[in-house]
Amino acid sequence: MQKPLPKLRITGGKRLTKGEISIAGSSNQVTKAIIAALTTDEPVLIKGAPDVDERSIVENLFQYLGGSVRTLESDVIEVCAKGVDKWAIPEELCRKNRIAVLCAGPLLKRFGKVSFFGALGGDKIGKRPVYFHIDGLAQMGAHVEQVDNQYHLSVGDRGLHGAHIK
Repeated sequence: MQKPLPKLRITGGKRLTKGEISIAGSSNQVTKAIIAALTTDEPVLIKGAPDVDERSIVENLFQYLGGSVRTLESDVIEVCAKGVDKWAIPEELCRKNRIAVLCAGPLLKRFGKVSFFGALGGDKIGKRPVYFHIDGLAQMGAHVEQVDNQYHLSVGDRGLHGAHIK
């Protein structure tokens, strides 16, 4: 039998009918949003981008690839991938966090190829394999080659296509 979930009861004399609540962004959200910006050459405005180490690491990766990052406010950034001209991510950037594997799809679409190292860094909660990302891209038509600890993906003859990922 499961324990009942904890309850939060708010009692007061007045019903709240007006007002706003700002919900802070998260480092998980902002890092994925920066990587998603690799799919367009248009500037992307990201609000609620907390100024944390993870954000800096991903901004540095984005800039290494050729993208631009502008801080407009402490929690607002504008990123633009128009200048992205690199498809290979060096090992030292892969070791900083696990986000490099998420660059594979956008870079594969943009250049038809991508290269990155499988020894990805990040938090210390234990091993989290990247094979399911790579397998998913293979199911969508990517050709995958692994040489030592480096992955090389390229677009297959049929190009990339939708797939039911299992």
